[in-house]
Amino acid sequence: MARGRAARLRSAVLGLLVMLSGWTSAARIVIDASHDPDSRLEIRTVTLPGGEEVQLYVLIGEGLTVTIDGDVLTANHVEFDLTNRLVRVVGRGSFTMDGETVEGDDLVIDLGRESFEASDVLIVTEQIDVEGDSASRLPGLIRVAAGEFSPCSRCDQQVEDFGFSAARLELYPGDRLVAFDVTVLIRGRPAFDLPLLVLPLGPEERRPRLHYQTGTAVERALIELTWPYVAGPDAYGDVTLRYMADVDPGGSPLGDALLGGSVRRSYFGVRLDHDFYTARGAGDLVVDFTPGLEEAEGWEPPKWTVRFAYADDELLGPPRTEVLLARDDASRPFIWEASLRARRVEYGLDATFSSQVFVDTESADEIDRPSYAGTRVPLMTPVRLELRPEQESLSLGPLTVDRLLLDLGVFEDRSNPINRSAALTETVGSGRVVESHALRMGPIDLWTGAELDVRTDFVGYYYGTAERQVDWLSRATATQSFGSVGSLSLTFTRDVTEGETPFRFDVIPYRSRTDLLGALVLDPTPWFRVQQRGGYVFLDDRDPEQEGWAPLETTITLLRNVDWLSLSARNAYDFEDGDPGVIDVDLGLRNRGPLRVTFDVSHVEDLAVTPDRITGDPTDDSETA
Repeated sequence: MARGRAARLRSAVLGLLVMLSGWTSAARIVIDASHDPDSRLEIRTVTLPGGEEVQLYVLIGEGLTVTIDGDVLTANHVEFDLTNRLVRVVGRGSFTMDGETVEGDDLVIDLGRESFEASDVLIVTEQIDVEGDSASRLPGLIRVAAGEFSPCSRCDQQVEDFGFSAARLELYPGDRLVAFDVTVLIRGRPAFDLPLLVLPLGPEERRPRLHYQTGTAVERALIELTWPYVAGPDAYGDVTLRYMADVDPGGSPLGDALLGGSVRRSYFGVRLDHDFYTARGAGDLVVDFTPGLEEAEGWEPPKWTVRFAYADDELLGPPRTEVLLARDDASRPFIWEASLRARRVEYGLDATFSSQVFVDTESADEIDRPSYAGTRVPLMTPVRLELRPEQESLSLGPLTVDRLLLDLGVFEDRSNPINRSAALTETVGSGRVVESHALRMGPIDLWTGAELDVRTDFVGYYYGTAERQVDWLSRATATQSFGSVGSLSLTFTRDVTEGETPFRFDVIPYRSRTDLLGALVLDPTPWFRVQQRGGYVFLDDRDPEQEGWAPLETTITLLRNVDWLSLSARNAYDFEDGDPGVIDVDLGLRNRGPLRVTFDVSHVEDLAVTPDRITGDPTDDSETA
């Protein structure tokens, strides 16, 4: 009879699970009634005081275990209110979630609000146990009325050495316990009252830290207290209070015992480390104040370290925002630095706004540049807007746009020393517009085996001073292939960098070169290859001696189909000087067996022995190695 009743209960529980799966949405509930074969399930219709009828599923049995998404409820009498999404315990029960166990009478769990209520409770956490008349839980917080706790509760003591009772407690699991209207208990008896008590419960690095150092005749006394805190679910930090004192050892017995001497002068400092999180990113705020100190050389001024930084998480993609406000008197006294970067991608356009500036509040000192400034970073960028297409590559018929950028900004930087007009002042400020694009056309098939590939890469800088500089590279390559036998290519290149910039950070090396170069590759057989390179240089302002016919470089490679033997010959014929150059022959032998042996021979044969320009003696560059 009992076995049949248990089977019916398991069947009813299965039906209850099916209904609860829709009722609780994301919640998964598993019921274990195996400890009591006489456990039973009842379905009741109850009229609430407001006149509303609800249907209750009632489980009764010894040692019932209900698992709700990993949280475990243990009781003998459990009621499920499907209408209001409530789980009620009649009598005593315990509920374990996130490492904390709450044991009490008449537990009510609200799955919709992720909260519970209970009376006559015992809360067991990893760090401490708390008792109270009643408790209610919200996400991240448990409130207890008329509570008691003691760090000695887990010691083997019938009466704790000390403990606390409070009119109201707020328990933040894993972080801290806050008690209001506290009575301190010594051996169970009231000793004195406190309006507020905060007990940290977090890991070691999130607990209060006290650093104490006595002073000497040459070293200050120091008392430093660091107190962690939590500001809501998305922020936490540490507050550090520092007391420093110059002491005279032997000044007073009490002062010597506490600080190493009588106090001659006191100093107070403070530090705040605050970390916070948003739905898109994270930030931190650091404020550190070190007071002015009396040294043997005189007074040192107070020092500030300030840093406020925020950045979106790059994994979440655009839009992306970065903010930084910083001051570090230890490295750059009295200088405030600020930067802002915001990126938006909308309507096919990728836009980035940025600003990077500094303020020197003490211009009399010799430091007048921020930490971020460098050879390619200006002193100040009040406003800058960069616009580019969202797609990196755009196709417009046979034309492909590989890069397109419009950069608008206002800058201040050191003057360009090679610009005569800008060099009249130490710094210069002006607007700048940069237009940059890379266009590609091809490869275009001309006829059988022939194709044309053209590319131009342009960057133009235009300044409010009516100056400009241009970096422009254009290249066109025509290639004729001869099937599998080889190919011939001609490449025309024009590389020009010209103009002037008023800014030092914008200086780029200037040059101008125009040439037409060709390359011939012949592979008539697997064991024979001929390669030739040559052409004509029309202009090269960096090295005018290269202008004219370029040397004809020829390389012949033999026996490429043999892996143990290599043989090649190279020659560079200079048409301008009429020098046939040298023939450089390399022979290599390789053994691929277990014992590896290599043998290399290199011979250079000078084809034209010429006299030395200074001595007039003939010079022969031939040699064998």
